[in-house]
Amino acid sequence: LPKIRSASNTKTDRHRRLNDFAKGLCKYLNWTERDYRKFKSNPEFLAHQFQRDISAGNWTDIDWNMVPGKALFNLATIKGKDGKTFVERHGLEASYTKWLAKQPVAKFTGYVYELGAQVKHSLNAAQKMTINKQFEGLLALAKDNLNPELLEGGVLCALDTSGSMTCATAGKNTAYDICVSLGVYFASLIQGHFHNHVVHFGDTSKLVKLNHDNFVDNYQQITGSTTAWGSTNFQSVIDEIVRVRNQNPKIPVNEYPKVLLVVSDMQFNPTAGNTQTNYEVAMKKLRAVGLEDMTVIWWQVNGRYGNDFPSSLDDAGTVLVSGFDGSIVSSILGGAKEQVVDAVTGEVRRLNPLEMMTKCLDQEVLNKIVVVD
Repeated sequence: LPKIRSASNTKTDRHRRLNDFAKGLCKYLNWTERDYRKFKSNPEFLAHQFQRDISAGNWTDIDWNMVPGKALFNLATIKGKDGKTFVERHGLEASYTKWLAKQPVAKFTGYVYELGAQVKHSLNAAQKMTINKQFEGLLALAKDNLNPELLEGGVLCALDTSGSMTCATAGKNTAYDICVSLGVYFASLIQGHFHNHVVHFGDTSKLVKLNHDNFVDNYQQITGSTTAWGSTNFQSVIDEIVRVRNQNPKIPVNEYPKVLLVVSDMQFNPTAGNTQTNYEVAMKKLRAVGLEDMTVIWWQVNGRYGNDFPSSLDDAGTVLVSGFDGSIVSSILGGAKEQVVDAVTGEVRRLNPLEMMTKCLDQEVLNKIVVVD
């Protein structure tokens, strides 16, 4: 249950929505806010036991198994004004890391970019282990909710590292931070020949194999080899794939990625002559070297409106999506491989952006929404 925040401590839309939920629940149950707080802290339900231990100064009594994922992240990775985390400040590093080392994963209910935000700073052993274990928890959650076939057949992540990606879009985090975090997430999740590969692009592109088995080191590998400067030359991504194809003719065509996941702020360089979309030009280049058309997922991460569209509404095999949450991968990759019979031509084709959006919105909970005049 969310806490009820004071007006001065209600600073974001999320805070306001949680407050509305908590106060609405009080009204429904005919509770006062004091009743609500007493229910939340009732020892009978073991609610927030770790908070009571902290308040009483019983640091060594904390049962880490009972600490929620976001609280665990805050206690073990976020530094206070004294430059120390809660775990450091109270001499709990040894006992905490001993417990964490025995866990296959650690709970986490936040976004993957929140983990990446801490990687930008120097990390101690407890911080690094926490971030890596919580990242593994996010991967495990995704795999539990996915048909394995959705991640097979090749997915390649293209990460926009152009200058415009340095804009702030989620608190102090930039679009570039979110881009790199999602890149490591998807590269770790997908299977096939391009598992643990990303291609980053600005003026030019480079295919990179991530060499590590953990989130922190792979994140640092990407940020250490890229700088968010230059233009947004999407065609260089296709040129890089064509280069790999020409220099490695023995790699079977069916091992090349079927899906290209482009994480960007969508401010792409125009194509020559500006008479064709980036998607149309890209597919012609792939066909010229014997490769099949790819499904291109344009993932916009800067959270602002723009008028740059790299494909049109009826381009079959393209998907447009926005946001920071990697959990939508199930819907996206599922639709990316789905085919339909065109009502006009009668030909079998992939979904277009409008059909993909409709498919993602076709959920039981959303179908219950009624629009009232």
